[in-house]
Amino acid sequence: MPKMNIDELTEKVFEPIEFTLDGKDYKITTLPSEALDTIMDATENPSKIRGSFAQLIGGNEKDFKKTDFRKLVAAAGFIMNAVRDQIQSYQSKNVQGEDVTQKV
Repeated sequence: MPKMNIDELTEKVFEPIEFTLDGKDYKITTLPSEALDTIMDATENPSKIRGSFAQLIGGNEKDFKKTDFRKLVAAAGFIMNAVRDQIQSYQSKNVQGEDVTQKV
């Protein structure tokens, strides 16, 4: 029977996503699916995007109260693009039969 430890696989395959916002460096190592869902729905509402963004990076909504809305949208777009690229790379290697435990 095929068996795989998905927790170990994601740690080996998907690198953290790093970016700087308002002079502070962030490193995302886990992506709660609820946060990803809500952040894309919130890009038209500044109060919602702050909360969703804070949830996504593990911060506090108040930390982004003075952050330019456009910066939050740009950061959210960067994160979503990075996630999409990592998944596409993983799927491509997996389909081609390569060792998927190598960094994407």
